[in-house]
Amino acid sequence: MIVVDKNISIVTGTENNWSQYINIREKILLEQEQGQADIGAKISNLRIYGQCSNYHFFLVVGDNKEIIGYGRLISGLLKENRHLAKVKLGFLRDFNLPQVKKKLLEEIESYALKHNIKRLEQTVFQTHFNDVQLNIDLGYKIEGKLSRTNIIEGEFVDSYLMAKVS
Repeated sequence: MIVVDKNISIVTGTENNWSQYINIREKILLEQEQGQADIGAKISNLRIYGQCSNYHFFLVVGDNKEIIGYGRLISGLLKENRHLAKVKLGFLRDFNLPQVKKKLLEEIESYALKHNIKRLEQTVFQTHFNDVQLNIDLGYKIEGKLSRTNIIEGEFVDSYLMAKVS
């Protein structure tokens, strides 16, 4: 367990806290006002991923042991791509704090290096300037632009493909 501050810590995911991971993912999807059918399909897929050796997750634990966010890392399964992983972070709206994201990304990188993962990739909305800058500060580079990757409040949003190579 990594302590971010006296009230927030990061826990590496295990079989024992898998259900907590599914619950926080579902809460965040509900906050994002995704349709119930979409949530059901995503949660169903998560149950399958939990059985895969290349799926790694982290929980961000706040006051009163409440799960307030997650990080996940999906590495390649084949010899030629085991060295790379896709990173995703998610937080409940009230806990989307830069210092927590920074610590979570640092913990993910440390874990990745211990597991011989040398390349971390993420997509970051171009409009999330603070997240883009945080990733740059942590050594990520913008490798490309992905057009119209999501719809937020009825508008298309572009994303950056960002990567860090160790």
